[in-house]
Amino acid sequence: MLDTSSPMLSLAMVAAFILIGGGFWLIRAPGGNRLKAGLMIAAGVVTLFNVWVNTLPLPPAPTQATPAAQ
Repeated sequence: MLDTSSPMLSLAMVAAFILIGGGFWLIRAPGGNRLKAGLMIAAGVVTLFNVWVNTLPLPPAPTQATPAAQ
């Protein structure tokens, strides 16, 4: 089975940077919609956070406690 997590995370990073860049461009544009720009920047930041969370290592699996020897 093909592992597609790495290409998907890469695409998410590219999309996040495009959203953030477009938001900053829209803020600086004359007559730009500042609400839409803020929402684009927020969506980019949320996407970056999601990529960061998905790249964290998994916690160790819990082990079953053995009963105390008597």
